[in-house]
Amino acid sequence: MNYSKIFLLGLLFLSVVANAQVAGNQVYRPHHSYGSSATVQPLMQRQIIRSTDSTLIVTAHILLNKRADQFEITVGVHQAASTIEKCNEEINKRIDALKADLQGLGIGQKKMYVDFISQTKIYDHEVGKSSSQQVQTGFELKKNLIFIVEDIKLMDEISVLCSKQEIYDIVKVEYINNDIDEAYDQLFDQAYSFIQKRRALFLKVCDQKLSGKSRITYDNFYSLYPKNRYVDYQAFESSDLRIYNSYYSNDYIRKEARKHKTHYYDGIDVSSFDKVINHADPEVGIQYVLQVEMVFEFEEEELFVEGKSEKGDGKK
Repeated sequence: MNYSKIFLLGLLFLSVVANAQVAGNQVYRPHHSYGSSATVQPLMQRQIIRSTDSTLIVTAHILLNKRADQFEITVGVHQAASTIEKCNEEINKRIDALKADLQGLGIGQKKMYVDFISQTKIYDHEVGKSSSQQVQTGFELKKNLIFIVEDIKLMDEISVLCSKQEIYDIVKVEYINNDIDEAYDQLFDQAYSFIQKRRALFLKVCDQKLSGKSRITYDNFYSLYPKNRYVDYQAFESSDLRIYNSYYSNDYIRKEARKHKTHYYDGIDVSSFDKVINHADPEVGIQYVLQVEMVFEFEEEELFVEGKSEKGDGKK
C-alpha cells in the first residue's frame, strides 16, 4: 500500500473541506451596480488611527444587534356593501370580533387602535345589446386595526384569528425598542473602550507623549430597521431547450410554470465595523450603529534657542 499517496490525498481532502463555502439560494438574487438594496458593496476603507504634528485622532465604528421589545402590527380590513350604513355595520362587526379574540391572547384594548383609511364608491357595467353603461353599485370602506404585541411568536395565532374574520392583509410589522438611550450608552462604552485600546497601541510605537487633553470631534448614531433590510429573489433553473412556433399559429399557447419569489433578511454588512455586539443572535431585530472620533493632543515640544529652553507649538 502506498501510504504517501494516501497521505497526499488526505491533505487534499482536508484543504477542500477547509475552504468549502455555503452561500445558499441568496446567490440567485439580482446583482446590480447601483441603486439596489441587493448591491454587493466593496469593503469600506477607513482610517482607525491617524495623526498630525500635534494631535492623535482615533475612530471607532460599532454595531449592536438588539432584539425588539414590542411589535406594532397593522392589519387591513375592507368591506363592500350597497350602503355606507351596511359597510360600517359589517366592518365594525368583523373588527370587534377580532379585537375580542386578540384580548384572549393578552392584548389589551389600550394597545389597539382602529384607523379609518378610505370610503369609496364601487362601479360596474350594465351591458346591453349594443352598448354598456357604467353605474354605481355600492360602496367600499377600508380600515386598519393597529395593535401592539410583546411576543412575535404570537404571529401565527394572530394570522389564524384574522382569517376567521376574512382578514388576510397583514400590512406591516414595526419593531420597537422602549429605551434607545440604553442602546446608545452600550455602544458608546464599547466605542470608548476600543479607542483607548487603539490609543495605547499607538503610544507603544510612538516616541511622543500625550498632554492629557482630549475631545470628541465626531459622533454619529443611527438605527436600521428590518422593514428596509429584506431582499427578494427567485431560485430556479431553466432548460437550455427552446421551443419555437414555426407556423405562427394563433392557436399555439405557451404556458410558463410558476416560479416562487421569496425574501430574506439581509442585515448591514459587518465587515466595516470594529466590533459587533450580539453578532451571533439569529433573531431579526433592530441594528444600531455608532461612529465616534476622538482627538488627543500631544505634549508641546521643547525648542532650544541660544541656550534657552522654550515650549514650541508642536509644529516642525
